Amino acid sequence: MTRILLVEDDRQMARTLGTSLQARGYQVLSSLDGAGAIGVLVTDGADLIVLDLGLPDIDGLDLLERIRTLGSQPVIVLTVRE
Repeated sequence: MTRILLVEDDRQMARTLGTSLQARGYQVLSSLDGAGAIGVLVTDGADLIVLDLGLPDIDGLDLLERIRTLGSQPVIVLTVRE
C-alpha cells in the first residue's frame, strides 16, 4: 500500500485530505509540524509527501530541504502564499 505523509498544521484540512486519500486506498501518515514530519520519515518512511509550506515550527521550504537529505520521494506542495 502506498504511504503518503501529510504535513498540514490545519487540523480540519488534514482531516479532510486524510479521509479523502484513505478512501482512495492510500495509507496516510500525518504530522501537524515539521519536527513530527521528520520523525515520521525517519521511523516509517513515505512514498509521497504532501507538504503545507505554512507550518508553526519551521518554514516549509526549509523543511523541504531537510526532507531532500533523507530521500527523493515526490513532494506535492500546498500553499496559500503568492
